[in-house]
Amino acid sequence: MTADFRILLIDNYDSYTYNLYHYFRQITDSDVVVMRYDSLQKNSPEHFSHIVISPGPGLPEEYPLIGEYLHTYGHEKYFLGICLGLQCMTSAFGGSLKNLQHVLHGITSQVKILGAFPEYEGLSRQITVGHYHSWVADEKNLPDLFQITSVNENGLIMSIRNKSGTLCGIQFHPESVMTPDGLRILSNWWKSTLISA
Repeated sequence: MTADFRILLIDNYDSYTYNLYHYFRQITDSDVVVMRYDSLQKNSPEHFSHIVISPGPGLPEEYPLIGEYLHTYGHEKYFLGICLGLQCMTSAFGGSLKNLQHVLHGITSQVKILGAFPEYEGLSRQITVGHYHSWVADEKNLPDLFQITSVNENGLIMSIRNKSGTLCGIQFHPESVMTPDGLRILSNWWKSTLISA
């Protein structure tokens, strides 16, 4: 892991990407570079220590370069996948998604934290979060690489991480005002990666 911490924020054509950008500008003095998905082929992620995968429309198969990044750099760089980003992580390592019968768009739910995970440090074991999604990772086919770190009232996967902490996925939207603890979650994630680096 390089000592020069820089964040690549992949913009998957989502209106919330710059909410994430502004949150990270509050959290860190390190460079935060926003790059549209369609410009990734022209640029290398080599000079970034952290890669944040934004929410976005569609399904992981529409973003094959993200899967390539996860396989190539997932053991040496820190990844945070949000909404679509978590789904890309799940699919990249052989997991599957399931389509929700009731779409979760613009609503909140209560999420239960399942243990002492760094991104949730200092928070209650139950938090309010905002949703904009119609797919979730299927708990019946979640890759062994990941552990489930939170679920909602219906038992749906709301966040995952691998044991080394290089891969962290969040299904809800920490960058939304409907997630009161969102900035704290992102800050916790960032700080935990610096301790591990």
